Amino acid sequence: MTPRGALGVALALCLGACTGRGGGPVERGRDVVSVVSVDASADRPVAGGGRRCVLRAAPPEPLGPARGRPRPAVAWNGSRVGVTWTDLRDGENAVLFAQAGVSGERVGAAVRVSERGFEAWAPTLAWEGTGWAVVFEGGVGKRGDLYQARVNAQGIATGHPWRITRGRRDDMAPSLVSTGPGYGLAWVSAEEDRRWSVYGWPRARWDGPRAEPVRLLNTSLTLASPTLLWTGQAWAIACIAARREASSVLFLRMEANGTPRGSVTRVTDAPVGGLDLDGRLAAVWDGSAFVVAWSELREGAWRVLAQRVTPRGNPLGASWELSTGAPEATAPALASLGDGSLVVALEVAREGQRRVWVRVVGHEVTERLELQDADGEAWAPAVVSLGGGLAVATASRRGVSLHRVELGPCP
Repeated sequence: MTPRGALGVALALCLGACTGRGGGPVERGRDVVSVVSVDASADRPVAGGGRRCVLRAAPPEPLGPARGRPRPAVAWNGSRVGVTWTDLRDGENAVLFAQAGVSGERVGAAVRVSERGFEAWAPTLAWEGTGWAVVFEGGVGKRGDLYQARVNAQGIATGHPWRITRGRRDDMAPSLVSTGPGYGLAWVSAEEDRRWSVYGWPRARWDGPRAEPVRLLNTSLTLASPTLLWTGQAWAIACIAARREASSVLFLRMEANGTPRGSVTRVTDAPVGGLDLDGRLAAVWDGSAFVVAWSELREGAWRVLAQRVTPRGNPLGASWELSTGAPEATAPALASLGDGSLVVALEVAREGQRRVWVRVVGHEVTERLELQDADGEAWAPAVVSLGGGLAVATASRRGVSLHRVELGPCP
């Protein structure tokens, strides 16, 4: 069984005797995870919400085919939206890329980024100043290393993808963030000794000297869904940890140069449940604090919860629900609007249909806009703020589509 397959059968978290959020610091490389003291301030989830609402969405713009179960990734370079995803072609998973303009219209055709005869999965992307960087897990006949590819500003793949990780471990689930002149990369690895690790890899320049990745955590717990964040001064990574079922969301920090910072903390105070770990987690920096969202199995139903986390990595106040009103909700995606409020996109299930809800999150979580693709369904959302609006990428049986969502004063 592959490490990816093991994610669905070998999951839950036993964190010693730690059942609450109190306790001492975590020792990196150990299996015990405790949480430092919780900040008691702020009884509101986000500081500046209620200023704008989602008003309407343009008809979805099809970007390309997406057989299998893709999870799109999306980024914004100031004038165009980049989207990457996987498509099942001739029995192998291929990474595709497409661009759209500010109004959501596709620019050019979708291009294949990964090479033929190559298994590729879990792509992520960022704008590097003159083109797009796409990082994905892959290999010949199996996955196990991370590869990077380039797509120029015109949407044309240039050169061949190159391998950026090596070793006997299996590297997977990359998360890529641009800092402007440089970037950061995070991922999880199944080590040769059956332990799991979280790696961070800050780079000062896209073309800078090659540095070694930093291992931030090594544990017997299964790790998945790493999400990398950049505050402008330091890095943070959120991930899910499990043994027999998903049981905790962990939060790690590192300095701008990659030096581990502080303790590993636990964001959740109760098991989050469920066997599938992929697509369960989202996180964003809102300018003053981190917001982490995750899907949680509660009393037989899926809910999406969120928690604010201070710059020091401490949970701030109580968690709250983002999926109010949805019978079932999973696959959260977050984006900051830059005014203290956030946008959340959720995959919801109603009467056998999967749709995507988009909401602005402020002092309250109320209004929502429902998105669907041409076949009436939509799932696995990815969202990015365009300043005056949103771009939301979704998948369906017909393929991957982009939705341009308008923001405005709340009714």
